[in-house]
Amino acid sequence: MKREYVITVQGALAAAGAFLSAKLGILYPVLCILMGTMVLDYITGMLASKNEAIDHPGDASYGWSSRKGAKGIIKKVGYLCVIAAAMVVDYVIVFVSAELGMQISV
Repeated sequence: MKREYVITVQGALAAAGAFLSAKLGILYPVLCILMGTMVLDYITGMLASKNEAIDHPGDASYGWSSRKGAKGIIKKVGYLCVIAAAMVVDYVIVFVSAELGMQISV
């Protein structure tokens, strides 16, 4: 790879990280840890399916398949949707309570 390309990608990732950190505040490290564990979970699932294929070489129902991989990714997207919905509900509760004159410490 060309050095300029690597520097451009690093700059873009740093800018995206800084933007998200500014917008999310204290939630940014937590969401980074969540994303990291999701990636680790997906990788370990792929390694487990490879091990499963080695243990059962003649059976096509064992091992890695696109369907199983897609199912894992869809499940992780579902997790992120639930977290996003919870964050929206939290924001609405805090915003509405402020409009009603109630103090909720976060």
